[in-house]
Amino acid sequence: MSGQLRDAGALPHMAGERRSRAGNAHVDPTANPGLIAERLRNALLVSPLTLDTGAALNVTASFGVAAMASAGGNRLDLVEEAEQAHYEAKATGRARVVARTAA
Repeated sequence: MSGQLRDAGALPHMAGERRSRAGNAHVDPTANPGLIAERLRNALLVSPLTLDTGAALNVTASFGVAAMASAGGNRLDLVEEAEQAHYEAKATGRARVVARTAA
């Protein structure tokens, strides 16, 4: 999966059942977070994990992403918007991406 993020930034850190990325220190400002999440979702769908036993494990993930509408945006609003997008993605089915813009 990290190969899907080479041009967009570091793999996000784990936060409970969610992964989150706040800030822009390592992210290309022209990157579209919805497209990045879509690439990760697709990578999971086409690349089952191989267990130590040799068995394949199919994995899906739903992503909620948010981008700031302006440079003066509030990080708490950004995180809240991403959380709401994540809940919407999970509520509307498996392996979904929901992208939003925070004020």
